[in-house]
Formats: sequence, structure tokens, C-alpha cells
Amino acid sequence: MDYPLKFITWLEDHEDLCIEQFNSSDIPEYLKGNIEWYPVILFHMESELYDGDFDTEFDRRLNLLYEMFISGEIKHRLSTYKKTLYGYVDKTGDFVIEPKFDNALDFYNGRAWVSINSKYGVINKKGDYLIEPLYDAVGSSTENATWVKINGAWGLLDNNSKFIMEPRYDFDSMGRYYEDLMSVTIYEKVGFVDTKGNMVIRPCFNDGGIGFSEGLAPISFDVDNSWWGFTDKCGVIVFEGFENAGNFSNGLAAVLRSGTWNYINKSGQTVIETEFEEADDFEEGLACIKINGVYGFINDSGDCLIEPKYERATSFRNGFSNITINGKEGFINRAGEIVVEPKFDLVFSFEEELAVVYLNGKCGCINAQGDFVIEQQFDTAFGFSDGLMCVGMQQ
Repeated sequence: MDYPLKFITWLEDHEDLCIEQFNSSDIPEYLKGNIEWYPVILFHMESELYDGDFDTEFDRRLNLLYEMFISGEIKHRLSTYKKTLYGYVDKTGDFVIEPKFDNALDFYNGRAWVSINSKYGVINKKGDYLIEPLYDAVGSSTENATWVKINGAWGLLDNNSKFIMEPRYDFDSMGRYYEDLMSVTIYEKVGFVDTKGNMVIRPCFNDGGIGFSEGLAPISFDVDNSWWGFTDKCGVIVFEGFENAGNFSNGLAAVLRSGTWNYINKSGQTVIETEFEEADDFEEGLACIKINGVYGFINDSGDCLIEPKYERATSFRNGFSNITINGKEGFINRAGEIVVEPKFDLVFSFEEELAVVYLNGKCGCINAQGDFVIEQQFDTAFGFSDGLMCVGMQQ
């Protein structure tokens, strides 16, 4: 889920709600970790990953805050804690694995990490354990291995339950793998590890953005993250001098200078000079931009192909963008045509031809015509992966 930057400002202005959602005594210690709520939320929104500190329960609570943000109403207060258990449904909405896990991640190649009694293991699509639940947390994965935490240290475990890298790292946080490198934070400094667990760029940066793209990664140098540049895969700074920076895509990256965003090429030259209030990475040939308080889309020549007119919009994924009009969410296609009318409280991107939508506190799945394929019946859901969808049911 991509959240707009103005949501971050809203979170800062509503610290009491965030404390209630993320620091209440109801939340397990592993969810809170040793990080205050705001950095946790910010990191989660930037990295979009799951590990021991970022799970589906965290997402549920963050989504409740987002619903308050878009509606302007303070609701869903956590006065009474209700335990949520997670299971998996198929594309008819029938449970193939009943809700019984404290946490559960998406299936990939027939395997999914789940937790029970605060320990993580791996199941197959029948719900049988392939790796017994022994680990305290799970992090990012490659095709053949997953970072796991045990006895306070992170190691890299292969699919046969053998360690590629024995537990040794004390990561504060980690990103996803991009171009075979993953950003990690150790003692508040960011570095990068490879798919074997080797530290190839020592932790020396203050922030690492999302990760590598087209051979470069945005990084920041100072404690207040106001001086950004780009590093190559050897840790060499290629160019710098920005207030913030996005990732390269289509040979272009969004950078912030003097309070406004524009786009540079891989030589560091400005190639799209229009000054935007916000600017995202290019996805599927288009970049979401904000100008005069509303969102639209440009191509890599800087031409505006979809007129800025939306209260909110996300980058295109699988041919669709989530847009907001009058506080309700729907979808447009790459031609800028509304294909699903904005009538939902919250929508997720289309995955495997279905999109999760929330309305009045429950969620289900629609097709590209906006018709419900799976009726609203779940408390939490995050989209299909490998033919199954992880859903949460409050008990």
C-alpha cells in the first residue's frame, strides 16, 4: 500500500492516536520493538515489507489511521482489544487454511511464513509445516532463503532450513532485496547486504531509501536527512546535493531541491524541470506527481498524460492506479479513465486480477469491472499471491 506524503504530516499532528494504536499494552512487544511509533510507521511506509516489527496486525492498525485521515473522522478507537487470527482463502473466498495463526505472510512458490505463540515457521498450501515454528521473527526473502531472527540475532536460512549465514547480525531494520542487495540498519546507520548475507556496503549512511534500482540507490548523509545523493553497488557516491531523492526508473529519478521536486538523469542532470510538490518513481511508464494540491501523471518526457485532479493517487501497478475523489477510493486505467468508481473507504492494488477493497470496516475483493468476486466478510486482507490470500478475522 502506497500512502501519500501528507499522511505523514497528519500522523505527526495526531500523535495521541498513533500512541493509542501502536504503543498500547494490547500490542505484543515484538511489534513495538525498541523504536518509537513514528520512525516505525515511516520506515514501514517507505519499505513496504514485513519482518518482526512489521506484520499484518501492524498494517491493520496503520490502515485504521489512514481511514481516519481520508474521512476526517476519529473512529475505530482501540478501547477493546480483539485478537485477530489469520488464515488463507482461494479465489472463491473459501478458506483453504482456517484462521489459526497469530500472523501470516503471503504465499510464494507454495510456501508461507506463519507465526503461532510468537514463533515463526513455514507451511505449505495444505497448512502442513515445512519448517517448524522456531524463530522469533522473519524478514526479507530471496528466491531461496529468508532472514530469520533467533536468540536476538539475524541469520539467513535457506528453504531446506539450513543457515547460509549463521545468526550474527543485530539489525535495527531491513528493507527488501532490490537487484540482489538489501538495505539494513545497524546502530542507526544504513548499509547493504547481498543474497549470501555478506555486508557489501558497510553501514555508514543515515538513510537508504528503498534500495537499488538501475544500479544506483538513494542515500542520505546527515542526521536530519536533508542531504541526499546516490551510491553505486561498490559504495561510491556518484552525485549528491539533494534534500531528498527517489529511485531511478526509466533512467530518471525524482529529487527534491529548494522545496520542490523535479527529475534528473543518471548523469545528475535535470531533464524534467517542472517544479512539483510531490513526485514518485516511474512505474509502468508513468510517474505520479502533485501540483497545485492535486495528483496526476506524467511520462518520462515530462508531458502530463493524466490531468492532475485527484485528492490522492498511487503509482500504476498491473495497469491500474488507486485514486481518491471526495474522500472515496477507486481505480483509473493508464488512459486516465475511471474503471472502478470511487466508492470505497480503502482499496489495495490489483493482484492476480483481484483487488482488496474496504467498506464500513469489512473487506472483500473486486474484479476490474468493480464487481464483488469475494463479498465483504474479512477484517483484514492484503491481496492474492500464489493463488491464495491471507485474511484476518477478529475473534
